Amino acid sequence: MKKLIQYFTKHAILVNLGILLFLLFGFFAAKSLTSTFFPQQDVRFILVEAVYPGASPIEVEEGVVLKIEESLKGTKGVDRVTSISRENFGTVTVELLPNRDPNVVLQEVKNSVDRISSFPTNLERIVVFKQEPLNQVGQIALTGEVTPTALKSTLDAFEDVLLSYNGLSQLQLSGYTEPEIQIGVKEDNLRAYGLTFDEISRAVSAANIRTTGGIVRGERTEFTIRVDERNYFAKEFNQIVIKALPNGTIVRLGDVATVEDTFSEETNKGELDGVPAVFINVTTTNEEDILAASTFIKEYILEFNIENNSVKAVLVDDATISLRQRIALLRDNGILGVLLVFLLLGMFLRIRLAFWVALGIPISFFGMFVLAAFYGITINVISLFGMIVVIGILVDDGIVVGENIYQKYEQGLHPLDAAVEGTLEVLPSITSAILTTVIAFSFFFFVDGQLGDFFSDIAFVVSAALLVSLIEVVIFLPAHLAHSKDLHQNEEKERKGYQAWIERKLFYARDNMYVPFLKFALQNKTLVILTSFSLLIISIGAISGGYVQTTFFPNIEQNSVTATLEMPQGTSEMITEQKVRQITESALRLNENYKTMKGDDVGYIRDIVSK
Repeated sequence: MKKLIQYFTKHAILVNLGILLFLLFGFFAAKSLTSTFFPQQDVRFILVEAVYPGASPIEVEEGVVLKIEESLKGTKGVDRVTSISRENFGTVTVELLPNRDPNVVLQEVKNSVDRISSFPTNLERIVVFKQEPLNQVGQIALTGEVTPTALKSTLDAFEDVLLSYNGLSQLQLSGYTEPEIQIGVKEDNLRAYGLTFDEISRAVSAANIRTTGGIVRGERTEFTIRVDERNYFAKEFNQIVIKALPNGTIVRLGDVATVEDTFSEETNKGELDGVPAVFINVTTTNEEDILAASTFIKEYILEFNIENNSVKAVLVDDATISLRQRIALLRDNGILGVLLVFLLLGMFLRIRLAFWVALGIPISFFGMFVLAAFYGITINVISLFGMIVVIGILVDDGIVVGENIYQKYEQGLHPLDAAVEGTLEVLPSITSAILTTVIAFSFFFFVDGQLGDFFSDIAFVVSAALLVSLIEVVIFLPAHLAHSKDLHQNEEKERKGYQAWIERKLFYARDNMYVPFLKFALQNKTLVILTSFSLLIISIGAISGGYVQTTFFPNIEQNSVTATLEMPQGTSEMITEQKVRQITESALRLNENYKTMKGDDVGYIRDIVSK
């Protein structure tokens, strides 16, 4: 190791080249990292969804869910099975064992479900799929005093634009009622034309199809036979031919029935601040960048609002705020850390020495980014927390090495010899300090389940940054300090000014405070040990006795309040809307009171969303 340090201290150009490569590759590696809200997680759940129209929750459970659960018993790779039975619908959730291939287990679950032959006859096709981890980006509201049809049409166009972006593939629409075409057959007209209801049904089905009839090949060309007669509006259905009478009269659907563009009986309405609205919930997969998607959404909302007057787009929930705040906190802490190291070391050592020690922070981070790109780390709230934690640790070893090299120089060694000897003297200490920290954090790599997926990011970030910092303080830092001008100045000049004043104060505190206390502790070792042990017992007792509360995750203040309205089954739509309107009006009155208290026009409530 001594020869290695000597080699690099004599060839500072190689060290500068190494730092340049660290910074260059680290910058591009950081730019290539995908941003997600939480760390990337493996698929841990497989869902089995069954639609059973007209069935009660008990019928869904007995006729579908219990049979699926029974069939899944003994399936390889399955940890446990849970289920939920609701009216018309049932869901079975299959949780996988750790380190199992989700594709293999998915096929096993499908095979188990396909073997069931006693499902109810009117059960729709069962869907089995993997539940991919998704990242919440935000929720968009399209609101305006327009007809539901116009609002839904705008929603469809808005959705098409969002899906055209390469980094967005997961959208969930809500707040609107599905459009339907209602056909009301007139019994008197049926009798007049000698028709039956079944004839009407068959005619509508036959005239509303889209299918391919095959290919006809000729000598030079080939033709595809395709029927495209799907209708979407009531006026198109009115023209469907039902029957041709012997006298040549054509009976169309509009002659025997009333056809109207209407909406489904299952009403789903949304409002934003009392104005009709529809909502788009935006999520991304692990392969999609959440910050890039959020930026695209905000830019398009601005563009959409400029081009549209009747309908406005509002980002009612931005789920990336926490992530952006963490990034800003990391940036600010990094800059502050570098400045504090630079200023404090400049008080005790020299400005140039302080600069090279402080440079260890960005070098360590950029080196960590290079390793993160290979490991698959994303920029998320957990990995950013690890970066914030490790900032305070990175400079410790650089301070120790830099101070020791400076001390060797003060003792009369040549700068090159001081750099080598000063580094070698503290090398065992800084190596053991870094490795013990790395080992402590590395236990997160062996935690199973979702907790392991989360905190392994912290373990990697801290470990990688510390190992890179070890290279920096052993190779890069001594080479720069050996050629620094601060190690080529006379002793008299170094002890002038504010540094000499600070040095006198430190020596006074050392000789009059620390040394007497240290002597007392060494002379009364039993008392010190018993005191330390007593403090440990008190700490354990405070936790066990409930004086210090414990929780798995801390309570985080939210920026939204949710009120859930539960009404008896069968409650009319009008009564439900009335109750929702009462809640909305109460919230608006409350916000007016807040405005009066604050003396401004903002209050505390920004948006009121009701669905």
